[in-house]
Amino acid sequence: MIRVAVMAWTALVLSAGALAPQAPEGAGPPADSTALFLLEGINVTALRQARPVFLTPAPVVVLGSERLRRSAVGNVTDLFLSVPGLDGEGVGPAQRRPVIRGMRGQRVLLLEDGLRLNNARRRVDSGEPVSLVSKSAVERVEVVRGPASVLYGSDAVGGVVNLVTRPAPTGTPDLDGFVEAGMRTAGSGSTVAGEVAGSRDRLGLRLSGEIRDVDAYRAPSGTFGTLTLPRDVAVHDSGVRDGSLRLEARYALGRSGSVFVGELGWAVADGVDATAYFQSNERRFFTEVLVPIPAGPGASTQVRSENFTDLDSRGLRLEVRKLVGPRLALTYGLDAYEDHSEGTDTSTTTVTGLGPTTVTGTGGPQVPDARLLNLGVFVQAQWQATPVTEIVTGVRYQDVTSRSLFTAGNDSEPARFDEGTVVASANLLHRLGEEVSLLASVGRGFRTPNLVERFFTGFTGGNRGYWEANPDLGPETSLNLDVGIRLWTSGVRAEVFLFQSTLADGIVLEPTGDSVGRAVIYRNVNVDELRHRGIELAVGVSLGGGWSLEGDWTVLDVEDRRDPDRVLADSYPSKLRGALRFEDRRDRFWGAYEVRRNGRRNTLEGVSPVGDAIPSFAVHHLRAGLRLFRRHRLGVAVDNVTDALYSEALNTGFFRPEPGRSLAVTWGVSF
Repeated sequence: MIRVAVMAWTALVLSAGALAPQAPEGAGPPADSTALFLLEGINVTALRQARPVFLTPAPVVVLGSERLRRSAVGNVTDLFLSVPGLDGEGVGPAQRRPVIRGMRGQRVLLLEDGLRLNNARRRVDSGEPVSLVSKSAVERVEVVRGPASVLYGSDAVGGVVNLVTRPAPTGTPDLDGFVEAGMRTAGSGSTVAGEVAGSRDRLGLRLSGEIRDVDAYRAPSGTFGTLTLPRDVAVHDSGVRDGSLRLEARYALGRSGSVFVGELGWAVADGVDATAYFQSNERRFFTEVLVPIPAGPGASTQVRSENFTDLDSRGLRLEVRKLVGPRLALTYGLDAYEDHSEGTDTSTTTVTGLGPTTVTGTGGPQVPDARLLNLGVFVQAQWQATPVTEIVTGVRYQDVTSRSLFTAGNDSEPARFDEGTVVASANLLHRLGEEVSLLASVGRGFRTPNLVERFFTGFTGGNRGYWEANPDLGPETSLNLDVGIRLWTSGVRAEVFLFQSTLADGIVLEPTGDSVGRAVIYRNVNVDELRHRGIELAVGVSLGGGWSLEGDWTVLDVEDRRDPDRVLADSYPSKLRGALRFEDRRDRFWGAYEVRRNGRRNTLEGVSPVGDAIPSFAVHHLRAGLRLFRRHRLGVAVDNVTDALYSEALNTGFFRPEPGRSLAVTWGVSF
């Protein structure tokens, strides 16, 4: 069992003269106003201002509050499995992590209300779990497919996931909130969440919390590829026991009009947003693995590992908006953040049944205490070239300083690394009419090596290898191209995108050819050059009478350009999904049936426990809901209706199947 403890953080947001962007006329209804979930809603992540999805010159996804509430999933990322271009890695309500177009880990930037959550002490292939933010506090999830480094800096190589929470209210005195409880048979889990918010004059407060208690779930018997399970088995490390508490205070300074400089009368800003934040994240992971040894009865190897991480982050963002003329608007500013990392790691290996019991272990921090300082300046220009054509361009310069400190238990010498990076992007949106828009975008992204990649020095668990720091390690960069079209009528909403993204100087761990005793020495180096390309298609049709039909199709191809024959299993090769929904027009009840089919993926010979290919599979879900007494809602979901044994592509190399047929029930009341 993995036990995760997360300390909630509090952010104070101050705004002075902030402009309130308005949705353009004819942009369509707000999020969740019809039975169609596709292409709905307003997003702020792509351009740092409110825009309808239809008029956003970038491939974006918005998962609104209605879809989140009705899904009855244990983790927001579970919804990514049913969205074109997106995927999930890991199992259980705490460990599922986002994947965008086959890019994962630290190549995906996770935000909460625009503030970064990426952990400077993680490996490149280990991303942030969205469970850091309580699902009950999330109002919507905004995803940018493709790099967004101009506005957000490092880690936005593959894309951005922004968890947008409900803001604390300000203005008219008000008090509202909700209480929600749920249970699911997968892991015999239970969840209780609640929220209360109120305001007085310009001060608003919002307090929310959640408690989860979920055991490891069981996978069903069956056959998947060459692997057969004769009976149901528990999937270890798929449960979680945790709690979260979030307090937000918001004070509105009000509007102050244009901002001028001195006596010159130069208006440098029509709106200014200033955000300062601090977050503290303490996590303790326990893993315990027991491996029987065929050499004798009762013989086994037991490995117990413990990792403790204490990461404090503080940062600020200053963003200025200025209307230069009737057709040109600028957004410019700076952001800076500093991560201060401390931690320790221990690993103990116990061998029994082969003579006297032997115990070996390692201890002390494998990464020294360190600081990571990022400072970036950026400018974005929005030009309305014609009444139907908009061009958005931007550029950013980022300066990064990594510095390790003297650390008890770690023998590495303090070191310092400085580097600078420039990235740019250009986006085009052309409207062929009120119902059709064409889009094109090109952009660069980058990812700065984090503290683990920079400073990890020492033996790995079990002394199987020795890692050393690399002072010459540089940033990863990506170049992304997108071309798409959107169709939005009263009864049909559709979009299709063709994309290609090339990741250069990808960071991988490679042997140096030297050794320490019997342990091979490894070092992080820049070598990979991966090309991701594919097609994303999504269609939603209103059938009338409260019925609607949705479908989407994704094709993804990943190739190592330096070794085209290398087999890469970074995600599914194809994904086809369909959903039929009914919604009572008076919002009294609703129901939905969904089926998803993932295509077959080749793997490296002898690597996967399911054979030389990850087989295709289909999974079915049923969901329904009922409104009771106006403020009460009851939801029921049956997942994996056919009780099939299957595993998502990224969970197959180390086989972690999904739960068997399971029932989830939720109840909530608002006030």
